[in-house]
Amino acid sequence: MRESDQIWQRPVLGAGSAAALPVWGNTKGLRLGLPPTPGPPGLLRVYAPYLGQAYPRVVNYIAVEPVVAGRRGFSELESRGIVAGETKEQGKTLTVRFTVEPLANGARPMIEAVFHAERPYDVTLRCLAAPGSAPMERCILTATMGNYGRLRRLFLKDRVVEAKTLWPTLAPDRLGFEPHRSFPAHELVRRGNEVVLAAETDEADLLAATYAPATFPGWFYEGKPGRHLWRTKEVPGLIARVNARRTYWLSEAAIPGGLAFENIELDAPFVSGQEFTFAIEPQAAPDRPSRTPSAPQAPA
Repeated sequence: MRESDQIWQRPVLGAGSAAALPVWGNTKGLRLGLPPTPGPPGLLRVYAPYLGQAYPRVVNYIAVEPVVAGRRGFSELESRGIVAGETKEQGKTLTVRFTVEPLANGARPMIEAVFHAERPYDVTLRCLAAPGSAPMERCILTATMGNYGRLRRLFLKDRVVEAKTLWPTLAPDRLGFEPHRSFPAHELVRRGNEVVLAAETDEADLLAATYAPATFPGWFYEGKPGRHLWRTKEVPGLIARVNARRTYWLSEAAIPGGLAFENIELDAPFVSGQEFTFAIEPQAAPDRPSRTPSAPQAPA
């Protein structure tokens, strides 16, 4: 076995079905996948087996949402998506270029994912424009499934804010989302030369939830909790943004414990090659009691 085979997971041509799956990443850490692995079209699947979540359990998704002339594209909701990955190994890094089909606003983004052997819990995503792309004002990468991990605590430079305090009065749109809340870069945590936006659950035990009877089993949390975060170098115009839901996507099933963040993103004016690092770090137990209902039952 090559040394790289011990570090990286990637599709192997001519191999059996499991080895040929379009999944890339660190064998001991975070991984990204594409259809036909289970999940909606147009999204990068995020896997975190080190949290005790066996494939094909997805811990989050990342959507590509470029803005052209003020019009935001949606890789998840349009009849297009992320279609291919090309791999390059160099030393202790694995780079995968994901091609996104042209979106309705004319954008043709490409995303390079760079995995680092010494940083198993993160992946750096570079935003690029493919030939023929309409000029992109921004290329937003958004983590879209915070409700699965029931993320409710958002870490800013001088405070921790909770979803329930950002939306004390609920006013969801037709799809159930509370309006976005934004934070300028100077309000974000600094880590070295980068700014960080991190969210985590406030529940002491995610497995101890009682789910509404109509809840789709795919929402039942598995494994250990993780802190989901974005980080990037500060640039003029950078903002952080979150929204939230009280029910799971496309359902009326209430989220155990109440309102939770769903989309979490950093947004900056587009510059070719700009980098946003996404990470899911194992989370220590919250420093206060769980808010889950009494008499819990473990999910199936």
